[in-house]
Amino acid sequence: MLGEDRTDDHNLKLEMNNELENGTYLDDIPKAALNKLIHAAKLYTSLKTLEEERNQISIQLSKINKTKKDLRDRLKHLLSKQASLQSEDTHFESENQKLQQQLKVITELYQETAMRLYKKLENEEKLSKVDRKIN
Repeated sequence: MLGEDRTDDHNLKLEMNNELENGTYLDDIPKAALNKLIHAAKLYTSLKTLEEERNQISIQLSKINKTKKDLRDRLKHLLSKQASLQSEDTHFESENQKLQQQLKVITELYQETAMRLYKKLENEEKLSKVDRKIN
């Protein structure tokens, strides 16, 4: 892009030099005015180049801002999802502790019942032995 502008600027100088050599404008345009025209042409070329660069930068900035917004929206969604998952995790941890406590109570009741039944069975066996001896 800048190389093209330099080429255009170079072509403009060559064209002006050719016209000056032919004498077409040499007598009509004073040298100061010619220098002003050359300077104005250079400024115009630079201005167009800068405008194009500004437009490209503006497009890039627009893309960056859109990407930034998309990332912010995605982050917001992920943070919301994280909070939801943490809430679920807390609920399941609480539920797990409750179930662990129930398991402990049921296991203790089972062991107590098993011991009572074992003692009852022992007593019945002793009574049965005593009954056999009596009979």
